[in-house]
Amino acid sequence: MSREAGLYKHIISGPESIPKYFLIVCFLMIFFKVYPQIPETIVSDRPGQAYSPNTAGKGIFQVQAGYDHQWFKNRKNDLKGTAGLTGVFLKFGLTERLSLNALAEYNKMDRQIMDSSEILKGFQNMMAGLRINLLTETGSKPSIGTMVMFRTPNSSGDFTQDQLSAKILFMLTNNFSKKLNLNVNLGIDFDGNSIIPLYQYVCNMGINLNNSWSVFIENYGMLKNKDFQNRWDAGVAYLVNPDMQFDLYGGKGINKSDQDGFISIGVSYRVKN
Repeated sequence: MSREAGLYKHIISGPESIPKYFLIVCFLMIFFKVYPQIPETIVSDRPGQAYSPNTAGKGIFQVQAGYDHQWFKNRKNDLKGTAGLTGVFLKFGLTERLSLNALAEYNKMDRQIMDSSEILKGFQNMMAGLRINLLTETGSKPSIGTMVMFRTPNSSGDFTQDQLSAKILFMLTNNFSKKLNLNVNLGIDFDGNSIIPLYQYVCNMGINLNNSWSVFIENYGMLKNKDFQNRWDAGVAYLVNPDMQFDLYGGKGINKSDQDGFISIGVSYRVKN
């Protein structure tokens, strides 16, 4: 599912703002001491909106794919509709602390505005970038990482973007015990259509029921141009084996003028050399 889930979809930006944020990330890559990690089981960013600060692992190729059914209604604009979003996220570990990432999303939306209706379809997110694990978890110290993703210009289909843009995330994970863990993301998203950035946060609490089943509940929000959107979601994941996981989850927006929700199903698997 789209990591900006729900239907508050903005592709944002100011290409002129990208270099200074990219330099900050490069600085962190050089001066932070990082320790290697070899995940015993697959570390998936599904289910939920939060990304993990941990990489796939050196030489490991990982696929995270899912389908979302979404619905939305906006009272102010007399707008409502449904959408089907198919997303694939790829990870490849260059080292134990650095991985390549790529994302592709295809959306088909049936939208009604007052008495007229239209169908929109096309790729709305084509992104690639790097994820760096800055610090692995030791004792009470959390695992910390950052990810920079660049969104390519898109002029085909109904979801267009004019210029190159970037999304930057800082991610933190802390396992309080073998059963309970917390994942927090803070991010800023620029798009090629606007100079106004989108600010994001995610707070994800996960519980491992046993070696195979886990559940989570999550709050996340977005702020753009003084418009704040707040959402909750929750779900379940099943670890088939150390290299494959299935998941199912859903969520709903809690906002005055907007009503929206989604349900998502997906699979994550990895291939080791």
